[in-house]
Amino acid sequence: MKVGGRHSRNLLREKRVLDMVRVLFEGLMDSECKSLRDYASRAYTQVYSLHHSYPIRVDLAVGMYMIPTKAPLLKNLNKDKCLAITFI
Repeated sequence: MKVGGRHSRNLLREKRVLDMVRVLFEGLMDSECKSLRDYASRAYTQVYSLHHSYPIRVDLAVGMYMIPTKAPLLKNLNKDKCLAITFI
């Protein structure tokens, strides 16, 4: 039987994922910069970098170069203009 982990640890992981998404979308709303890599890097640094070891941080920094620019992302989302996200 496989154990899924402790509930408090799973909740902490979910919180960090939500924080990462929040910081990423805040960056997308704030600036007209075309590089999603900058937003993703900033979000990772704020949320996860303190909790990961050096080799993981280096691997993720290298992986950030595979993130597309804003134009292909918006094309995949079938949008012609910038993301307009409204929080209620």
